[in-house]
Amino acid sequence: MPAGLDIMLVHQDSPLHYRVLCDLTVTRTVPACLALASAMTSPVRVLLTGAAGFVGTAIAQALHEQHPEWTLILTDIRHPSNPPIQATFIPADITSLSACNSLIRSARPDIVIHTAGVVPPLAHRYCPGREVSAQVFRVNVDGTRNLLAAAKAPSHAEIRTKVKGFVYTSSCTVLTDATSPSIDYPNYSESHPLPARHHVYGASKAKAEALVLAANEGDGEFKTTALRPSVVFGPGDTALVPTLHACIAKGETPFVIGDGCNLYDFAYVGNVADAHVLAVENLLAHASANADVEAKAVAAAADGGASAANKHAAVANTEARETARPGRAAAAVAETGHAPIPPPPAVSPPKPRSATSAAGLAINITNTTPIPFRAFQLAVWAEFGHVPPYNITLPRSIAWLAGAAAEVVGWVSGADTTLCRGSVEDAVGVRYADCKRARDVLGFVPRVGMEEGVRRACLVCHCFLCERRGLEG
Repeated sequence: MPAGLDIMLVHQDSPLHYRVLCDLTVTRTVPACLALASAMTSPVRVLLTGAAGFVGTAIAQALHEQHPEWTLILTDIRHPSNPPIQATFIPADITSLSACNSLIRSARPDIVIHTAGVVPPLAHRYCPGREVSAQVFRVNVDGTRNLLAAAKAPSHAEIRTKVKGFVYTSSCTVLTDATSPSIDYPNYSESHPLPARHHVYGASKAKAEALVLAANEGDGEFKTTALRPSVVFGPGDTALVPTLHACIAKGETPFVIGDGCNLYDFAYVGNVADAHVLAVENLLAHASANADVEAKAVAAAADGGASAANKHAAVANTEARETARPGRAAAAVAETGHAPIPPPPAVSPPKPRSATSAAGLAINITNTTPIPFRAFQLAVWAEFGHVPPYNITLPRSIAWLAGAAAEVVGWVSGADTTLCRGSVEDAVGVRYADCKRARDVLGFVPRVGMEEGVRRACLVCHCFLCERRGLEG
């Protein structure tokens, strides 16, 4: 077993659950260090939704490792397999507003990380039925709306807590899940216009992200931000790496759709988790800074008011003494028309607006090293000891027609199919992002590179498959 990678396979009903413990060192750039310098003086309580999921599990681990002094409350509809020992679990269904209200009252969080969501199975990703679409929107959109309403509800004043921030796990699919074919997204930034029409998952994430960012209070106390990870992979992945691994047994690895050179972005799950921790630190640090400014402003106003009152009293005493002298009061009134006016009390200084605040922003999160989609496939297969024996290149147009035909066959037979027009467009499209905002605002620097990330992901996937074969055998 390689150093720094501890894998624990746990038999807990089905499927198997596992946890990967990676190195704890996280390199932070100057902006992140400055955010941490604005240390929070009171204990921080963090509520994490979707804690039993792929990304949620990694975020829970990162929060525990990097901030063991924080109080971590986890929530999901099922219990996480291996949560941090100190964490508290509260089951909740975010599709219920009353459940969300009860959750916030019980957890009393300073900040919420909202990761819970539904990703359609690959067979339904591009051609979902009505039931799948309804479930995706119910959880991803309505659930987000409920959680925001609960977090901002004024009725929570009696529990002596205020939710200061809300970090939302959005997705690159708010942009790249467009239904229009043949659209590439090279080096896209957060300001790129979103498409008018999406596939169901991208549409749900776009609507939820809009709700989150609209809830940000520019001059208020509730701050929100949305992180847009690219395609996430890593230990615990049940979609990307297992799907590519399945291509080996199906004999599909020789087929190259398009020229195989289209650049794609991926994000290692541990790096995505780090970005969430940085976003929490950012929002809390700026909330703390704003609170400090407000406290100083109040104190300054109070001091200024006291000074003005003292000065006014002194002036009044002087005037009283002066009026005792014959003709002085009459001369003053004759000269000015009124008695001297005391200076106004001190005015509170305006709140500083930091350019490094994540509040109100969507932020791209990737491994910052785009690679050809075919290269990623080959890297995964190589970790399983497989090299395609030959290559068969399928032009984009022919692959697209084959995808359309597969959809018809699937619709007629009722069988699930992984080949469709949407999957073809994903395989041949250019999809990589500009991560300047993540670096400048959060101080985000990926600590696990693509090569190491693929190795870790495939190692855990291999162990998982071996264990499953053992159970099935």
